[in-house]
Amino acid sequence: MLDTNAHRPVLLFLHIERSAGTAVHRFLAAHLSGYYVARPWVPIFSNEPEFGMGTREFRALLRTPGLHGLGGHTLRPWLVASVPCYPSWMTILRFPLDRYLSHFQYQRESARCAWSLEDFARDRRTWDWQVVRLAGYRSTEEAWRRLQAFDAVGFDEGLGRFMEALVQHYGLPLLTSLGRTNAVRSRVEWADLGSRERRLVEAANTRDLELWERARAQWGEWHLGDSAAKLLREARPTRARRLFHLKQRIWSTLVEIPAHVRYGDFPDPARFPLVACRSTDLWADESAPESG
Repeated sequence: MLDTNAHRPVLLFLHIERSAGTAVHRFLAAHLSGYYVARPWVPIFSNEPEFGMGTREFRALLRTPGLHGLGGHTLRPWLVASVPCYPSWMTILRFPLDRYLSHFQYQRESARCAWSLEDFARDRRTWDWQVVRLAGYRSTEEAWRRLQAFDAVGFDEGLGRFMEALVQHYGLPLLTSLGRTNAVRSRVEWADLGSRERRLVEAANTRDLELWERARAQWGEWHLGDSAAKLLREARPTRARRLFHLKQRIWSTLVEIPAHVRYGDFPDPARFPLVACRSTDLWADESAPESG
């Protein structure tokens, strides 16, 4: 059976903030038995290395009975690459400028960070978010190298078409809708920005834009490989499996397991003071984006 070997295949969904990940979680949970969502410890700057899932935690999670898939903000391809398993990675990329503005507004609403767009764009922790999530640092080449090993890569702008292609490619039944969730209450539109704000946002996403253009040029609307096909076929949900994983989720709320795999909402934003929203020199060797 798939869940008797620590080296078993596992589907790993790299959830990049504000890139339709919540909708993909719902889709995978419906189509893959034993799919778990790993949530971040804090809702603010989860790209920082200390907020990633390390190899020891990842190894422990692979021993979870019936686990066939894992997704969330805390997964890091560069941290778990040495763990003995057969991963099929999946992610959704979003056009960097749209993702950045959505991330800015979401942090204002969820983390109550009362900053301006200029404050956000000058904070190194927000720069090239998608590249850093993939590579661990601001390197387009390393992020692209990691991304090429993924079995499934979609793009937020064509999410519905990508998920339909995924269903057909892997021979899956369509068990849930593909609608978006977790939208911000009010959007910040590119057309509403002044020239100074636009230059700051573009400068903070230079490498993300390079990665986006390379991926689009290479794959068009999506990329789908074949390594996840056998896993998705063998681990399709059944009534018995659904009952088993319901018991697992109830159990996870009663016993001591890593907090980042428990189901639930983000921690209360009120617990995080605004000082956590201020800038940092995480990448001190990089110069701040210039406003021109």
